[in-house]
Amino acid sequence: MTMALLAVAFPLLCAWTIASFSSPWRFLALLAPLTSFGPVGHWITSNQPRPRLMRLACGALVVGGSTWVLHQWLVHGPAGLGAQFWGFAQGLLMVVTAFGCWHAFSRSWLSRNLLLLLPVLIAPLPFVLPWIGSFLHTAYLEDVLGIPEPAVHISFYWRSSVALKPVALTLVITLIYVSLYGWAKYFNLHISQGVMVNGVFPLLVLLAALGVAELALKEVQAAAERTYSAAVKGEQPPGYFGINGRLVCVRPVDPAKPISVQPGPLPTSRPVLVFPREGTDLWVWDPSPARGRFSSEHAVRMRAEDVSLYPATGTSCP
Repeated sequence: MTMALLAVAFPLLCAWTIASFSSPWRFLALLAPLTSFGPVGHWITSNQPRPRLMRLACGALVVGGSTWVLHQWLVHGPAGLGAQFWGFAQGLLMVVTAFGCWHAFSRSWLSRNLLLLLPVLIAPLPFVLPWIGSFLHTAYLEDVLGIPEPAVHISFYWRSSVALKPVALTLVITLIYVSLYGWAKYFNLHISQGVMVNGVFPLLVLLAALGVAELALKEVQAAAERTYSAAVKGEQPPGYFGINGRLVCVRPVDPAKPISVQPGPLPTSRPVLVFPREGTDLWVWDPSPARGRFSSEHAVRMRAEDVSLYPATGTSCP
């Protein structure tokens, strides 16, 4: 495994350095793959006592060929060098994590009882995912737009879908922690399994969950800001996991009848942002700056039966 990483990491580093810089000193990066010709060639020839030139030739063929292919990919690829390097790093991290988890699970209590633990771990997901989704939707609607989450109709499918990304990211970070333990086990580093399972590992998972939760909330806030920024410009806003707002004009059904609007007055001269409602009350988001400084102060509540909604065609309503 170490030789496999050596045969991938050195060519990648060398190819990225040569493709990224223009100084003649960049060719010093060739020293990294040159030093791996012998070890990689010895590994490729199944550690047999082959002639030295043969081992060097095999190592040069694998490492040199990989360096040239990676260099051509980085130079002629459609994406930028940074994006391609990040893609390579992600792929390498996935391979290292997979092998580390394999070492952690092999010949362990977890591997012997995995079939019994899987139902216990999977069973709470149908209940946990909608709860996390409702939390994120609440942050989107109430914290930024000031509209109560129960007042907007959101299907069960979207309540679960919005929670998949943070849950999956937490799981990936957890597997990375497990792979670190697996590699420590593979290299015979003395780590107490009891201390890891009962102390360090739960703390690391908790920190990962808190970090992912903060990241998810920042993404929710950014999505909500894009929504009301589009509404202020008079553009149809993007959706967010089942919350699809649209700009409409509000007109009273009976102009002679007083309408209860909190806070008033009824916004009839400009388009407002409305979401699929749930219940008898209709909540809209008014982009008028007179409503207040904060975006959550622009939410307006009225009874749905008192008003009619018409599609907005511009920045003003007739």
